[in-house]
Amino acid sequence: MKIEKLSQIPGIGSKVAERLIKYIGSEEETIKAIIEADITKLMSVPGIGQGLATKIIRNAYSIIEGVSLEEVLKTLDARKMYERILDIIRNYTRTNYSKNKLTLYFPLPPRKINVMLERLKYFAEAKSLVENLDDELLNKIKNQLSKIRPLRAGKIERRISDRVILTDDEEVFNKLHELELNKITNLFLVKPGESLGEYVQSYDLVLFISSGAPYDTAIDYAFNAEVVGKDVSIEFLIPELVISFFSTNYEVIKAACELGKYVHSLPDKPAITKFKDHIDLQKLEDVEKLLLTLTESGDIKEEVDEELDRLRNALNNLQTIIGDIEVQINDEVKEKIMEHKVIIEGERLLDLLKEAAASEAGSESLKSVFPELSGELLEVITEICQRAEDLVCQKLKLTGEELEFVEGLFPRDLILPIQADSRKISLLEDFLRKEYTLRRYKMLREIALKLNELKRSVEEAVKTLLDFDLFFAVGLFAKDYSLNVPNLSEEYVGIGFTKGRNLFLRELELKSKIKVIPVDYVVGDVSIQPPNTNKERIIVLSGANSGGKTTLLNLIAQIVILAQMGFPVPADEVYLCPFDEIYLFSRSRGIMDAGAFEATLKNFAKVITSPKKKLVLVDELEAITEPGAAAKVIAGILELLYSSKNTCAVFISHLAEEVMKVVKVPIRVDGIEASGLDENLNLIVNRNPIYNYLARSTPELIVERLYRLSKGSEKEVYEKLLEEFGGK
Repeated sequence: MKIEKLSQIPGIGSKVAERLIKYIGSEEETIKAIIEADITKLMSVPGIGQGLATKIIRNAYSIIEGVSLEEVLKTLDARKMYERILDIIRNYTRTNYSKNKLTLYFPLPPRKINVMLERLKYFAEAKSLVENLDDELLNKIKNQLSKIRPLRAGKIERRISDRVILTDDEEVFNKLHELELNKITNLFLVKPGESLGEYVQSYDLVLFISSGAPYDTAIDYAFNAEVVGKDVSIEFLIPELVISFFSTNYEVIKAACELGKYVHSLPDKPAITKFKDHIDLQKLEDVEKLLLTLTESGDIKEEVDEELDRLRNALNNLQTIIGDIEVQINDEVKEKIMEHKVIIEGERLLDLLKEAAASEAGSESLKSVFPELSGELLEVITEICQRAEDLVCQKLKLTGEELEFVEGLFPRDLILPIQADSRKISLLEDFLRKEYTLRRYKMLREIALKLNELKRSVEEAVKTLLDFDLFFAVGLFAKDYSLNVPNLSEEYVGIGFTKGRNLFLRELELKSKIKVIPVDYVVGDVSIQPPNTNKERIIVLSGANSGGKTTLLNLIAQIVILAQMGFPVPADEVYLCPFDEIYLFSRSRGIMDAGAFEATLKNFAKVITSPKKKLVLVDELEAITEPGAAAKVIAGILELLYSSKNTCAVFISHLAEEVMKVVKVPIRVDGIEASGLDENLNLIVNRNPIYNYLARSTPELIVERLYRLSKGSEKEVYEKLLEEFGGK
């Protein structure tokens, strides 16, 4: 089915649709992103998280392909099994993106066998890759993948208040206003012939977008202003918009650049080559070099540009350096004055200088009283102030026009304390700040324009690496769980495998808690046909408590579910057909009441009447009612399932012997039997079922185990029970 409107997709209401269209661009582009399963693009829309993005894509996939999770997995227990399998695989993913995208992989019906086969080929390559990687590279890839996430939109945290964008073109102004540039920085429409000098004085940086009409040419001579044409780009005016994208995603992009190198070092196989095709290594290297010039907050790093560092340091240290030199000047002047004792004591002279500083007449009265001494002192002060100004220039590394602001910074007058001219300090600081702002802007602009050309390559690389994470995770999962590609064919009616390993037991084995014993089994007409089997489709599995019957039933479900997801399966060799429907009924707890019994029968009526190719797995259905009636119910259900040539079924039952007495069709009974207790009083069980063999449930072995482990009065209870079995 074709999707033409967003409203066709469950999960997309009018508000969500409006948000998607506003951000992505159009309804057509949004539908395209959904159909291409571009979770990253959907997640980048404000208010659309990973969960909703995944749900939307999954619902769209169901509409387009005409398939859903519930179509194949017909019971709650089957879907729970599927979720438990996903949970295991999720442990191998490094990104939330992959964890969510895994839900797009659910068991498909037989008509999608080509998709299953394509996925199997893809993930077989993933396993092969992981198995052949050395541990060092494996760990490097894992480490960098953990830093990858979908890219976020850049955001300028603080308004750029030291910049102003002017234009005499109303159309340009309206366009910039619609883009909300006025929320980022200062934006004004100027009248024809309006003086622009005030803007030059008031702002550190002025950008004038000319319509081509005559304007105040004074702006052409202002060092902190630029005149540009009306076709200027937003990135040129506000380079911080581009920079903010890269600073927001700084660590992700750095990791992507590193991962790109690792992926390109991998051997060329179909899937890997496809990943490489979407990762432009040269462009990522260019991005990496540019990122080396930026801090994580999006500013220019130190030691990138010597002139910018000089201006930055001058601004940062201006007040401190002038303040320190002021102290030095006054200390030196005091020291020189204290040497005068001929005409007037130094201490008295200091008092006079301080009085002069406080007096309205200033130093004039001192000059009139002591003209000769005043001249001598003025020479001393002048010399000291000149050296101080030279020191300011030296320490701040001032050059060119900056030097002019220091001339006369310290007054040559007979007053104490000597203080720097605050007006000159302010003018110097203003000049330095404008120089710094202009140079920083030009550098950011140059970097931003380059990064903007590389942005699409970065986005494609990150999206590719997010998909690589899922590919890599399945490879790790397949390696650890010894998964292999099954032989899928619609010619089969059944499932057969050798050395199958239940995923849940293997999970415990990987934690060194148990040792898994692989098992072989066959149901129906497949290429594997062991002795004592004859393509039987309907089977009752009998045997010992805790012998592994439920484990085997779950293993069958795991293999079929994984295979129809298009994933490798936990067995060495597997032959199976894709089933239209998979039914799993887990063991019930206790005897059901009449209502539950009725509901169970209704469920099985639906199973039986379905004409589709199906797999039915049932664990101890006898709990639905008393044993005598249960055997008859089970026998009846088995007979009805047998009549459907496309049905395979495995029923675990302790009533196998009773069922065989009443069933009227040829079914196979297999058995898992315990032969005794080992030295640790654990059951000795051959986990591999014996075909065409009725196994004992051996409750007496459990009783014997409890008898041998217990003491006192409890031991007497178990002794009595053993006697009833004819033991002890």
